[in-house]
Amino acid sequence: MAEIARKPSVPVAGNVALPARVLSENIVIRRILVVKLDHIGDFFVSVEALCRLRASWPQAHITLICDPTNYDLAQALGIFDDVLKYRFFDEGFEKKNETIYGSEFDPRCAGVAELGLSSYDVAIDLRHDFDTRPCLTYVSATFRVGYAKAGDRPPDAPILDLALAEIPPDGPEQLHAATRVNMLVALMVDTFVTRPMRQISRLVDSTWAGRPFEGRRYMVIAPCARSVNRTWPLQNFVALAKRIVASYDFAIVAVGSATERESAALFCETFTPETCVNLAGTSLPDLPNLVAGASLYIGNDTGGTHLAALLGVPTLCVYGGVSDPRVWQPVGSDVAIVHSRTPCSYCHINVKEDCPHSQRCMSEIDVDRAFKQACRLLGGVNIHENKNPFR
Repeated sequence: MAEIARKPSVPVAGNVALPARVLSENIVIRRILVVKLDHIGDFFVSVEALCRLRASWPQAHITLICDPTNYDLAQALGIFDDVLKYRFFDEGFEKKNETIYGSEFDPRCAGVAELGLSSYDVAIDLRHDFDTRPCLTYVSATFRVGYAKAGDRPPDAPILDLALAEIPPDGPEQLHAATRVNMLVALMVDTFVTRPMRQISRLVDSTWAGRPFEGRRYMVIAPCARSVNRTWPLQNFVALAKRIVASYDFAIVAVGSATERESAALFCETFTPETCVNLAGTSLPDLPNLVAGASLYIGNDTGGTHLAALLGVPTLCVYGGVSDPRVWQPVGSDVAIVHSRTPCSYCHINVKEDCPHSQRCMSEIDVDRAFKQACRLLGGVNIHENKNPFR
């Protein structure tokens, strides 16, 4: 435990989850590269997924790299702007009953660099098995998509920005090859296709008459969380709120569950009743209406913070080390987290007494860092600072 405590932490800020990053940067997909270098049967079972890809981006320029055997079939589909031939597997490979070993992957993929490829917004390798994945290393792409090899990432493997976990061939649970490729394309579509309206907005009642501070902008602050290990110290929320009020003249609405009303009252007593109101215990159906009208939401890693982010409210999440923000950070068009990735992250320890490091992951997050991110959210600046601080 002492050795872990001595190791440095990594400060993380901005958007680190890929969907949050995509939303915040308003990424438009104009050029797509599809790598499909396997056999005739593999090509046939991928046709549905390939057509869905085209239907999802009808205006994009889509290039396919395929085995020469499948070139005419790919042309006949009529959905690609360019089709390029590339032989990864030797002719007659299956008849030789050979196996390609790790040391052979990279040399077989290196010729992709000689195809004269352009730069792409997304490059996706539709093969489930790992062998063709190093081809993506030789492609200039903003995002790389594919199946991630189980276990440690091999040295010749590209870093995937969006991935599904490979299903080991000897595992008891399996999925059909067509399902696998459809799932990967569905993941890409679900991540990158822009939707005009988030469905969660159905929870907001446009006729709701409970808006606080009529005529004045307000921010919502949720200073509590069910787990102490996910909770930033109350005095930090107070200090941050004071700085924001001094800079932006916001009123404050404190929220939380009914059991957190007392803690919310402690937060509010620093401010005047004209400036701050305690609405902890607000009925859950009213919470979306209250949050949707806010100019800023600040909270811990809790349900209300996810709600605010999904509603498009500028959302600052003070994120602890209990769970991985790449999996659980709030997702929305205007989101930032402040997070200290400690050597003991991600522990999944919610009980205070079980944490051997005195909530180090929360105590290391200072008010200055949080205030900086809040200002960026309020100023409309692109808040994504670190493309991937976890690599």
